[in-house]
Amino acid sequence: MTAPEKQNPSQPREFASAQAVDLDCAAFQQGMAARMAAGDDFDQDPHLRQCPRCQALLAELETIAQAARMLLPTEEEPDDMLWQKIEKAIASDRT
Repeated sequence: MTAPEKQNPSQPREFASAQAVDLDCAAFQQGMAARMAAGDDFDQDPHLRQCPRCQALLAELETIAQAARMLLPTEEEPDDMLWQKIEKAIASDRT
């Protein structure tokens, strides 16, 4: 018997089960952003493997993140001669 069933024995079993799923989803979703930022692999996550709601949320977030990356300018590597140019500019300021 789950904790919600003990607290209110008149609750239907389906309601208590739905509450447990909601708590699992909330716990998973709470750490989702940090895990995405860290590059975690969600393929083996036990909750995600069985929860279509969280699967859909993750897919939507990945789509949004991909679109955001396309909006940001790409970083360019500095010119190979950059340090030489900086040193030359510093040297010319000294004279």
